[in-house]
Amino acid sequence: MAVRICGSALGAFPGAECVGIVEEAGDAAQHLAGQAVLLPRVLSCGECSCCRRGAVLACPQRRARPVRPQPFEVVPARYLLPVAPPYVRVAPPAETLWQLALLSDALLTPYTGLVRAGVSPGTVCVVLGQGFRAQLAAVMAEALGLFVVRFSAQEAVQLDPAAARQRVAELANAQGLPRAGACIVETVGSDAARARAVLMAEPASSVLLLERSLPLGGADVEGRLVAEPEAGAQLVSVAVLQHVVAMQAQVLAVAPHPDLLPELLALCGRAQLDLASHTRAVRAEEIEAVMATRRSGQETDLRLPIVQFA
Repeated sequence: MAVRICGSALGAFPGAECVGIVEEAGDAAQHLAGQAVLLPRVLSCGECSCCRRGAVLACPQRRARPVRPQPFEVVPARYLLPVAPPYVRVAPPAETLWQLALLSDALLTPYTGLVRAGVSPGTVCVVLGQGFRAQLAAVMAEALGLFVVRFSAQEAVQLDPAAARQRVAELANAQGLPRAGACIVETVGSDAARARAVLMAEPASSVLLLERSLPLGGADVEGRLVAEPEAGAQLVSVAVLQHVVAMQAQVLAVAPHPDLLPELLALCGRAQLDLASHTRAVRAEEIEAVMATRRSGQETDLRLPIVQFA
C-alpha cells in the first residue's frame, strides 16, 4: 500500500507517527484506495509469541519505520486503520486530517498503558514530566475519568518520593478518592525519574514506564534536559524493589499497541476530544528549527508539532 502522508508528528518518534491517504492499493485491498488511514507507530507482526503476549516491541519481525517525516510510505494493508465509520461517526474533513497523527503514538502510548493497568473512573493518576508527552498522558487519563496529579520533570528527579506521596495523598483525600490502586505514568525517561516513579507507588499501584523518546538527532530530549543527580542511578536499588514488593505494585513497560488504535479512535470521538487544541501544524522546512527548540529546553508550546504535507 502506498500512503501519501498528510501529517507526521514530531513527537517522541518523528517519522513514525503518521496519518495519510491510500494512493495505491493491491488487488486484495482495493476497498482502502482513497481512504484516510492511521499508521500505528509500532508495526509488529501480530502473530509471534511476543505479539500474542502484548510485547510488541520485542517482536522479532517488527517493521522498521522512518526516523524523520516522509511524504510517502509503503505499508502492508493489515497495519492501516481507516478513519471512517464505524470507528468514527463521520470522516474528518481533509483540511484537519493531519491532526490525527496525534493518535498514532502520543495518545496511543498512554492509552495502552492505562488499559493494561486496568484503571477505572476515579482512579488517581500521577503524571511525571513537563513536555507534550506528559501533557497528552494527562489528557488521555482525564478522558478516561481519572483524577490527575502532575509533577514536572525537575520534580520527578529531585523530589523526595515520600514528600511526593504526601502531596498526592492530600490532593486525593480532598477529592475523597483512595490512593490504593493509583497509576503513576513516568514520561521523562531518565533513570532517576523512573526510580522515583516506582518509589511513589501506593498499595496495588501500577507504574507505567514509557520508552525514552528518540527525536531527530538521536538523543533523548526529556531525559537529557533534566539535571539528574549523580545518585539518581543508584536509586535503582534494593530499596526500589523492596517498595514494589511492599506495595504489591506492578511496573509496566509501555509501548503503543496497534490493536488498541481502533478503540482509541472511537474513544476520541465519544469524548469529543479537541485535537486542534493539542496540535499545531508545521512545514517540512521547519523540522530542524522545531527540534532545535526542543533540544534547547526552551519549548513552551505543549501542542504536538505535526508536519503537514500538502
